[in-house]
Parts: sequence; structure tokens; C-alpha cells
Amino acid sequence: MGTKHNHTDRIFAAVEGSEGKKIVLFGAGKMMEHYLKKYGTDYPPVFVVDNDKSKWNTEKLGFAIKNPREICDLDPSPYRVVICCNAYDEIANQLREMGIKDFRIYLRHIDELLETVEPVPYKSEKYNIGYVTGVFDMFHIGHLNILRKSKERCEYLIAGVLTDELAEHDKGRRPFIPFDERLEIVRQIKYVDRVIPVDFNNTNKLEAWKLLRYDCHFSGSDHEEDWYWLKKQLQTLGSNMEFFPYTETTSSTMLRQMIQKALI
Repeated sequence: MGTKHNHTDRIFAAVEGSEGKKIVLFGAGKMMEHYLKKYGTDYPPVFVVDNDKSKWNTEKLGFAIKNPREICDLDPSPYRVVICCNAYDEIANQLREMGIKDFRIYLRHIDELLETVEPVPYKSEKYNIGYVTGVFDMFHIGHLNILRKSKERCEYLIAGVLTDELAEHDKGRRPFIPFDERLEIVRQIKYVDRVIPVDFNNTNKLEAWKLLRYDCHFSGSDHEEDWYWLKKQLQTLGSNMEFFPYTETTSSTMLRQMIQKALI
């Protein structure tokens, strides 16, 4: 079965569907200022809330700042909360615990991206362009599995191979196999249609999306919890993220440890 995509709840599209809604902003920092500059005329907040107690019962740019608990006293139907803060994950959990379901997230860079994108529902079981990244050090069955599974879910698969410098930065050690060799190994895998280097310029998944406009980013299930909001951001942009079970029997770390033990 193909994955069904519903873009009616584009959680990072802050003001989409806000006609007739009363807006409450959560966050009284710089992101609030950016929101007001862009949407303050058409979608002004009724008031602002913030977790910083020192800001309660004060004003900023003419808007009262209150305790977030005051949202609970509102009739939820006419209100929408817009999170204006980089710590949106924690605030989203806070709102859920308060029973607030209608909330969106305003991030300046995502909002700017949305102006260039018109998401459409996927019509086929397979995605058009898929994207998967990795170090692919000491290429093994786990690497082959994720490339194979990714290709099964898309027509055209782009594989990104981390450079030595980026891999060392992320993992604290340089790969055993040099970058040029890892790149060529992945290039020769039949499931891969295109291979690209991943360095400090395109390691950010959203920056990569702007360059590649992939329809789905594939990853191992070991990243599923960490990349929850990245998946939501991609879905807002009309893309998606899918996770495959992590191959636990073999990994580059395990192979490295076995080699080290054999040399002792």
C-alpha cells in the first residue's frame, strides 16, 4: 500500500486556515517580532503567552503577555495558538498536556520556504524522488538493506554520502574508508540512481530539500524519535520521511570493534 498524505493540517503553515480565528502567540521573543512584522496586520494576536514568568503582566509591541495557563480558560473553538519559538517541541508537548489541539508553528525560514511551494497529494504508490544519506563506512548488509528498501519506495533514488570531515564532526572519528572510495562504492550499487556528497553546506535536511526537492527522505528507525519534527516540517513542505527497521546484526561500529579485537 502507498502512503496517504494529508496536507490539511500543515503544522508549520502558521496562518493557513486562520480566517475567523482568534490568534494567541506563544513566545515573546524575536520570532514573535518576525511574525508580527509579516502577519501582524492580517492576523494580529489577541494576546501573547510566554513561559518566562518575568514577562507576565507586561507588554511588548502593544500586546499583553500572560501566563500560558490562561489559554485553558478560553473556549477553544474560535482560537488558534501559534508557537513563535525555536523550542517548539517542548511547547507543543506543553499545549497537548493542556488539552490544546489547534496549534501551529511559526518559524521564519520554514515560512519563507512555504511561499515557494504548493504541496499536492501523491497519486502513486511510489514516491517520485527519494533521498537517503549515510556515511556508508565499511559497506555492509545494513547499508544494502536501506538502499534497497528506499529504492522500493521511489522511482529515482538519490544517495548522499557524508564527507570525511562531516562524518568526523558528527561521530567524533574519521571513517575507516576514505570518502572518494565510499562515494564510488555507493555509486555502483544498482539501487542508487544518483550519488552526491553531503558536507557542511547541505547536511541540513531542509537545505538538501531546497536543492533536490525530494518527495521522501528515508532513514533507519534509530532516527525516528529524534527526527519527529523534521518529518513534520517536510510534510508541511509537501515531502515526507519514512523509517525502515535498523539492521541490528551488523553495523560499521560492530565491524570496527571486531577488527580492533582481531588486531590485539
